[in-house]
This record gives sequence, structure tokens and C-alpha cells, in this order.
Amino acid sequence: MAINKAKTSPWMKGFIIFLILAFVATIGAASIPSIAQLFTQPAATSTTKTTPAASVEQVNAQFQRGIDLLTATAASNPASYTAQVNLGNAYFDWAQTLSTPAEGASQVSTAAMAAIGPLWLSSRDAYAKAVKIKAGDPAVETDFAIVTFYSGETTAAILIGEKVAKSKPDFSQVWLNLGVFYANSGQIDKSIAAFERYVKLDPKGQNVAFAQEQIKSLKGAATKP
Repeated sequence: MAINKAKTSPWMKGFIIFLILAFVATIGAASIPSIAQLFTQPAATSTTKTTPAASVEQVNAQFQRGIDLLTATAASNPASYTAQVNLGNAYFDWAQTLSTPAEGASQVSTAAMAAIGPLWLSSRDAYAKAVKIKAGDPAVETDFAIVTFYSGETTAAILIGEKVAKSKPDFSQVWLNLGVFYANSGQIDKSIAAFERYVKLDPKGQNVAFAQEQIKSLKGAATKP
């Protein structure tokens, strides 16, 4: 998420599912798919293709050179929206790749988990600079909300997502992510409404089945005494 520097509105990287979604996982939802399953569409700005079996060291080595170059570009052009978005995308890709369990494994390794947190933070910081330079791109700002959520700031992620939803109410992916954010914060009614809005806007979307499963599970949880 080679970087296409001509695109200042990259394809939004998709919606998020990760181990942090403890709330959703404990309300009787169907098996929640992994990041690898959900990010099935290739991002237009994808920087590196890494096999799931790659070690943490291999993944880090593949991404580090590109990150160094993008960091230098952003530092030399601090007012460049594109440079900051590209840097945020690269850190997102790095964290996403490490979030994919090794082939044959059911969980992400401890080493990968330790490395992922700082990468989400770095991605968040780059997107924050980009949005400060130029606001209004729903794809970039939804990605900003995603990495903010992964950085452990659910309330802030909700605020960013709600801002996108208000300015671009037909942007389906923000509703899907808001459904996750709300569920994680215990706002069941809002979560259901957000997932339903996503399904209505994008009835053939790649994550419709997941959204429908969550709607069913959340409604079931809401009716339990």
C-alpha cells in the first residue's frame, strides 16, 4: 500500500482484523479471518511482495531500504503530501506483512508482534502529517484511522473515521472499519449500523460476508440478558 508517486489517492488498503479485536472475538462471532485473508486485493501502491513464510529478519531487510529512501524524501520535502502518504503506505505494508502468520502457523510469531507496534505508530505519524498538509482524501484518511486504531487509540480512530463518513458518506470502506472500531469500544448499536451501511453501499464487496456475520453476532449479543 514500486510506489506510484503519481497517485496521491491510493487504493484504500482495506479493512482491519487483528488480534486486538478481543471484543468482537468474544461475542460469539464466526471465525474471524486473518489479515492475509482480508487484504486480498493488491494495493495500487504496494511496495514489496513478501511470502508469508519469510522470517522477521527477512521481511525487515526487504522493507528497510525502501523506508530509508522514503524517509529521506519526506525529510527533504516536508510539505509534500505525496511523500508523507508514500511513507505512511510503506510502513503500513511492512506492518501488514509481519502480521501474516508464517506458512503452516496459526498465529503471528512473538518476534513479529514485537516489531509490528512501532511500525503502526510510524505509519500513523506519516499519515497525520499528510492529512495536515492536505485533507479530504477518504482513502488516505481511512488508512489513517486504521493505523491509529492499531496504535491503540480507538477513540481517535473513531473520530477520524466519523469525519470521513460525514464528508464522504458513500465511501463504503470507512463504514466497514467504523463497524470494527465501534465493536471494539463496546458500541454495539453503532457497530451494527455501520456494518449494515457498508453492506448497503457495497453489496458485492469482498468483505460483505464478514460484515453480515458480525451483524448477526452483534445482534445476538445485544439481545442476551
